[in-house]
Amino acid sequence: SCQKGEYSRQFDDGTEVCIKCEKGRYQPKEGPKIFACTLADPGYFVELEGRDKQEPCPKGKYSSGAESYRCDKCELGKYDKRFEGKPDGYTIEDCEGNRCGLRDCKFADVGYFVDKKNATTQTPCALGKYAQVRGSRECVDAAAGYYVENTVGATEQKKCPPGRYSNTSGAITCTDCDEGYYADTAGSPACTI
Repeated sequence: SCQKGEYSRQFDDGTEVCIKCEKGRYQPKEGPKIFACTLADPGYFVELEGRDKQEPCPKGKYSSGAESYRCDKCELGKYDKRFEGKPDGYTIEDCEGNRCGLRDCKFADVGYFVDKKNATTQTPCALGKYAQVRGSRECVDAAAGYYVENTVGATEQKKCPPGRYSNTSGAITCTDCDEGYYADTAGSPACTI
């Protein structure tokens, strides 16, 4: 009869040998005639031999395939979505049911960025910056002649309208041309005489 974390192999002569489950596999039952260990599910791992349960990947880590014995860090531009909308201090141990594992990290939304591995949150772009694609590692300054509306989490830069300009990067507004000067096209970095 085998223990939890083991499976049995029977030989032609009727003898039974108990063998520890390999890394990436587990076996939660005791008794005879247990002939296999269960593969760890995606999002979970079994780090050591002879285990009776799988563990969810720790904070900021994921495993995309079955039979994992370790979890990988969320890459730049992605984060661990299991902590979205959860209170401060929430841990994996607070998780219940079979939604505790993480199969893949979530791409940062447009207007947000993730600039470190192992992240559990995304950060909105600061004033004067924007991110127009998912999975951004950083936000970009508005170019000269453009501005980003006065908001955090912006997804695009906009051209300064005719008669207004922006001569710096990262602008949140455009400036009116001085009297006697003009900017006849949208997106002007300067006014002319």
